[in-house]
Amino acid sequence: MMKYGFEKEYFLVTAWEDGYCWSSEFNQKCFRLCPDSVPKDECGYLAEARGEPHENPVAAAYLMMADEHKVREKASLHGLSLLDSEPTVKLPRKLFREALRKYGKPGYSDQRHNMYGLDYSVNNSWNRAALHIHFSNTTEFYHKDENKNVFTKILHHPIDMCKYILALDKAFAKEIKESKRLPGFYEMKQHGFEYRSLPTSVDPIKVAEVIAGIK
Repeated sequence: MMKYGFEKEYFLVTAWEDGYCWSSEFNQKCFRLCPDSVPKDECGYLAEARGEPHENPVAAAYLMMADEHKVREKASLHGLSLLDSEPTVKLPRKLFREALRKYGKPGYSDQRHNMYGLDYSVNNSWNRAALHIHFSNTTEFYHKDENKNVFTKILHHPIDMCKYILALDKAFAKEIKESKRLPGFYEMKQHGFEYRSLPTSVDPIKVAEVIAGIK
């Protein structure tokens, strides 16, 4: 059975001059690392909401949004807000250095690829928050041994990755480009694969509706 899981990242911001601040002629933001009580990505500067996988992609999106509400409440206890309207920023270097000291530098998975052979420049200095979509296709079997102990066995079925990646790249090409992201990114997972090109500012319900329409 095909199942879908939504995962969303957010920069955390607080009051002006209460953290690591960055300003421009048009806006000003003050960024913070994630407190220990707030679910986070391994980099330490992105909060993260995760929804349980579901066979209905729209239901899967709403499950993620329910977890997003919990993450938002936990962040607010620290006077922080989730910045989901701006998916691409240049974090203050002091904050980035603190994140490296506290969490280290996450390794680049050898299971992460791009369908078109694209990649970001080694000199790229933008920091990005994303909306990731997980895809799986499994069947569960229940096995009972001679002692009547029950075990679960999972059979993983092939997934036509290309049709999902191509459809999402096409449907959200404008949003991907405007957020300085690249189309076609995915990462292989034990349960299937993860699509990684969408910015956090994309409406997850619209993404779910596109997925539901893919044949």
